[in-house]
Amino acid sequence: MEVFEAIRGRRSVRKYTSQPVLPEMIDRIIEAGTWAPSAKNVQPWRFLVVDGHSKDQVAEIVRRIGEQMAQSTNSLERELGIGTIKTAGIIRQAPILITVWNAAHATRGETAVLQDPNPNRLLSWSVRLQSVSAAIQNMLLAAHALGLGGLWICDINHAVIQVKEYLAVEDDLVAGVVIGYSEDSPRIPQRRPWAETVRWFGVSSE
Repeated sequence: MEVFEAIRGRRSVRKYTSQPVLPEMIDRIIEAGTWAPSAKNVQPWRFLVVDGHSKDQVAEIVRRIGEQMAQSTNSLERELGIGTIKTAGIIRQAPILITVWNAAHATRGETAVLQDPNPNRLLSWSVRLQSVSAAIQNMLLAAHALGLGGLWICDINHAVIQVKEYLAVEDDLVAGVVIGYSEDSPRIPQRRPWAETVRWFGVSSE
């Protein structure tokens, strides 16, 4: 698949069939992630593939936290809770969940960074986070090129403490990526006009 075709054709898939995904396909998707650009070539990404009963347990953890949030008197937290419950359902339905992490040794840990937010430490943490995010995008494009659907999931972070404890991981959770065969055909998304998002500054703008 040509790269621009993959970029324009990728969709966020929220409904999956029960068809299993071959392990070698997951390997190729993760390999694509490891070829993302990485600041100073630190390669801070870490991947933990979760499937079967363990994946359902993660989904249940996320659902429980979503239920708690949905009971809040705060309207924003309540809305986020409802979205988190829906996300838990997607995790349960998809065959594969890849949890994506930022290696704690590269940032001295997210908690330490947030407790001592000096500019240099925050920048270092942010740069490594950008590298991990680039890896996730590569993975989603690779999944699409292989005929699979994928979804970048951040709602899992509402249950970050519980998920880290269950999976016994010390690194910083960035996101989850669910992978599977799409059950539907997501509509073509609208993109903002270039005039709203792009400017040139320099010779070409004169």
